[in-house]
Amino acid sequence: MFSLEHPWNSFLWYMKATVELAALPGVRLATFSNCCFGGQRTKWTTIMTNSQKLYDALHWPHCNHYSSNQGYQPYYDDEGNVVFPTEEEAEYPQGLVEAYAKAIKEELKEGGMLDTESSEARLSVIAAQLNKYHRMEDRELKQPWPSESWTLRKRWWKEMSARL
Repeated sequence: MFSLEHPWNSFLWYMKATVELAALPGVRLATFSNCCFGGQRTKWTTIMTNSQKLYDALHWPHCNHYSSNQGYQPYYDDEGNVVFPTEEEAEYPQGLVEAYAKAIKEELKEGGMLDTESSEARLSVIAAQLNKYHRMEDRELKQPWPSESWTLRKRWWKEMSARL
């Protein structure tokens, strides 16, 4: 089972290897907008997959949320900083994450590839790791790259990797 996600209007979908992969039996393109799954804005995405369950859960090409969503025009916040709304849509909406996870779980279960008991334990470990990641503050991600020497760069990377 596989999935490949990219913006709907990306050049990726026209590349020879992608077109050949899409032509294989059982491969489908699920197209949807983030607003269909709780996002604040229209952001069209396509996922290529060979999972029928994933396709059924995500393919929503006729979204009707256009009138209620927010735009992408940059604006100034109360402190005078420029805010780019595209940054607010960088993370998948919770509804999309849940639909994706549920579909994959059903597909694995149906194919006999999911041992529920051991999988639940593993999922709790993964959830704890993801929770740790989401608690990271932006300042940790925006630290400047040290330029003094290769040794400093390696040490910096090791320290940043340990935080993840």
